[in-house]
Amino acid sequence: MINIPYAMDNASFKFRLTIIVLLLSFTANAQRDLHEADITVRKENGQQVRFYQGEKLQGLCKIRYITDDFVLRYKLSTFRDGIEGDTVRFYDYKTNTLLEEEIRLGEGRTHHREYFYSNRPFREYDMVGNRLEGTHMEWYDDEKSTPYRSQEYVGGRLHGKSIRWDNKGRIESVCNYRDNLQDGWSEEWSYGDATDTYGTIHASYYREGGSPVMTERWSFYENWKGLEQRTVFDGDGRKHYVSENKKECDSTRIDTVAYNEGVEIEIRDYKRGLLLSLERYTRDMTPHGIFETYDAEGNVTSRMNYEYGELTETRYYDPEEELRDDIEVTLLTEKEFRAPDGGFSDSKHFEGCDDSRPLRIRNEAGEAIFERDEEDRRYEYHGYDPELNLHVAFSSIGDYNDAHWYVVHKDGGGDFLELRADYLAVNGNTGLIAAVRPTFEGEYEVTFYKHFTDEEYGGYFASVFEYYLQDLPSGIWSMHWIGDHALIIQHDKEFIRLDIAPESLTEPREA
Repeated sequence: MINIPYAMDNASFKFRLTIIVLLLSFTANAQRDLHEADITVRKENGQQVRFYQGEKLQGLCKIRYITDDFVLRYKLSTFRDGIEGDTVRFYDYKTNTLLEEEIRLGEGRTHHREYFYSNRPFREYDMVGNRLEGTHMEWYDDEKSTPYRSQEYVGGRLHGKSIRWDNKGRIESVCNYRDNLQDGWSEEWSYGDATDTYGTIHASYYREGGSPVMTERWSFYENWKGLEQRTVFDGDGRKHYVSENKKECDSTRIDTVAYNEGVEIEIRDYKRGLLLSLERYTRDMTPHGIFETYDAEGNVTSRMNYEYGELTETRYYDPEEELRDDIEVTLLTEKEFRAPDGGFSDSKHFEGCDDSRPLRIRNEAGEAIFERDEEDRRYEYHGYDPELNLHVAFSSIGDYNDAHWYVVHKDGGGDFLELRADYLAVNGNTGLIAAVRPTFEGEYEVTFYKHFTDEEYGGYFASVFEYYLQDLPSGIWSMHWIGDHALIIQHDKEFIRLDIAPESLTEPREA
């Protein structure tokens, strides 16, 4: 009996305590309805403190305000000693629709979420001070909240990737920026049908803004993508180089590399990760250096060389060329090589040189049958072979640069052969002329020429055979004929012997 009154008193006390706590909680969370014009702001200890009628704001407050376009809205904020909390929500006054959330992340950074009147997300972004920072994302007002645009900012300036989608969720454009300027690839997508199975991509490559230095046109169909055209522009915006029909290419990589003692642009095209082609340009996008294409096995199929926009060399490669039956190639070391017992078959009449300027070759009567005179070019006359009726002369600019050989037959006229070659060897028995010249790094072209006579056209020189030497790490030192159909070429301390089938040296090659 003694415990009953005690129990009743304890229950009564708990009830009264609960009522008091609820009342205090209601008082503490009561929402104050204020107008922004009635609030004053002071700065204390580096923070903005808000007052209403001389007292610091406390607790949850509904603050009405008018936007710049005269629309009445309100925000909900929680204050402590006049200092606003980290989360603020903004609403439409008439509909109570949440339109924006602002979350303070510290160090002057705020995160923003904005909404359509449908309560679907409109955009989301970060601010540092009054500048955009990081990813800025926007959406369409539809049931799926389809992305509309994504942009990267640094310090309020576009910096990074910018992507835009149409209302079907298809990519419309992909652009890259650096410090608010287009820099790198920018793409514009267009679709050919409602099923998105095919279309076209127009891509432009920018360097620090301005006009594009390169444009590309791609086609795509279902899972296939191919490069149709690439156009490169010079510094004045003129077309400098155009390549067509690279439809096997599905991706491209551009690098800045050190090449030819300068900074250059290197473009690599790929198909499913396999290298298809290589192109090199100067920094102002002038074609310069080697352009190559490759097959599925990684073998070079073609090679071109540009010198500051001028195409100087073109070479197509046949993977089956090593299986040729019209030539036998033998590699010999210095110990394995032996000069023929009868000596080399080179003409013995082209052993010296007579420096002259200009170059004049005369016949037996002393009449000039061939002349050359070019400023800054040095000329040398090497002699005349009376049995072959051939004159040989040489010219170069500077220290054997841009070398030319001249082979003149009989009385000259149209009967002469002008060659850009490093070495020349004339067979004293057959009159066959072998010329070797570098084409690309480590590669040399060996071409054989012969003099022909024709009733209609008279005498003329024509090439009869061609072969390419590859992977030679050092330059060629010398070249000599052995017998009537074999040539020995020395490079470094190794020798290459070329034995050509006699029947391959009798008829002019087809152009």
